[in-house]
Amino acid sequence: AKCGVSAQRIRELAHELRDNRTMIMMGWGPQRAQFGEQPPRMAAALACALGHIGLPGGGFGTHYHYCSGGSLSGIGPSVRGIGSNVKPVLPYKHDGAGTLVIPVARFAECFLNPGESFYYMDKKRTYPEIRMVMWAGGNPFSHQPQTNHLAKAWKKPETVVVTDCFWTPTALNADIVLPACTFFERNDITGIGTYTNDGIVYMKKAIEPMYESKSDYEIYSLLAAKMGCADSFTCGRSEEDWIRVIYQEAAYSRRGFGVTLPDYETFKAEGVILFDKKKNEKPYIAFEDFRNDPQAYPLPTRSGKIEITNEEIQDCHYTDCPSYPVYLEQTEFVRAEDKKYPFALVSAKSAHRLHSQLGGLTKEGEAEPVMVNEENAREKGIVSGDTVIVKNDRGAILAKALVTADIRKDVICVRHGAWYEPKEIDGRSIDVGGCSNTLTPDIPTSRFTCGNVASCGLADVEKYVQAEQKAQKEPL
Repeated sequence: AKCGVSAQRIRELAHELRDNRTMIMMGWGPQRAQFGEQPPRMAAALACALGHIGLPGGGFGTHYHYCSGGSLSGIGPSVRGIGSNVKPVLPYKHDGAGTLVIPVARFAECFLNPGESFYYMDKKRTYPEIRMVMWAGGNPFSHQPQTNHLAKAWKKPETVVVTDCFWTPTALNADIVLPACTFFERNDITGIGTYTNDGIVYMKKAIEPMYESKSDYEIYSLLAAKMGCADSFTCGRSEEDWIRVIYQEAAYSRRGFGVTLPDYETFKAEGVILFDKKKNEKPYIAFEDFRNDPQAYPLPTRSGKIEITNEEIQDCHYTDCPSYPVYLEQTEFVRAEDKKYPFALVSAKSAHRLHSQLGGLTKEGEAEPVMVNEENAREKGIVSGDTVIVKNDRGAILAKALVTADIRKDVICVRHGAWYEPKEIDGRSIDVGGCSNTLTPDIPTSRFTCGNVASCGLADVEKYVQAEQKAQKEPL
């Protein structure tokens, strides 16, 4: 009754999982919804119940889709970033307010409601007053839920400064934009592979920075100079000096471990160093040592064991994040009672962009697709290719219908990461860019984690006959 799968099939699946060696491989999508902490916690609890943790081919994992998690890793050193050890000393009194942490999913509420209380992890906290924003390396006008709400909050601080390489919706809404050059226009150093540690690369710039753009390091060095703390920030080093120091630190860190790196000039000329892989006597099995001897190999928990019930969470007494994994029904979901809107919205990843990267490359006049079930489409008189409006109380987006049997009835899918572009059409604001987060609620996954809700909510779809005449994108 809850999930639309028969009780008999669920029982059969449970026995199949138990009777055969089972590895539960978790993606990161289910957690990006209200109560999103529960699915991964329940998956780990299920793996405990099956009893295959620590056995070859059994247990659970969360990183198989991400940078080859679980693969053999190289035996060479890793490289750090500049921020690891640099602590600028400001030439004026600092009251420590910069040590406050606001969960990213709560920053719009922080802008709008300074002084109000909120919960995060195990503490009650207070929103500070934010008068100036420095934003770099992100595009919240695509990734933050309830984008129209964000647009209102974004106007609250006195000054917003955005550093970016591209004219994103976030940059469009900034008071000041500091144009950063791309990695094609600056020198850098990086490791290969988040987990595999395949080697180190000298990233030699292909061209000089275009127009007035500068590297991030130059931008913030110049700002530090204006603030009177340039030497503290840069440690007296140029960009090239830092690359040399980072490489030399890495080279020194593994001497005596059978890995000898060439001198810096040789590395710079070669451009890349590839490491040998660790030679394991046997395949690595997660939790194997713990399974064989939990006393000698305890886990980093209070008990040293896998804890299905967590005392730290229990002490918080949060109804939206109990101490053990539990099924909690979302406020807006496909079986919600008294639904104001008929469809449950999900936001899957797009094959045409990474999060919102490349989201601005949509062809002129081409709307973002919305997947609609065949039966629902017939009821609405919608066929594939129709221009439609997807809407709820939080906003409306322009989309192109994709009628398919690949999505269940009463569910629609608008893929995540399109660029927010509101236009006034027929007396109402419509996001012609098709940003799915225009429709999602700005609520935390729970008070404990305050995670981001980006695939959740109810909406409606209606045919928009005159959209081609009235919703043409205007040039910037």
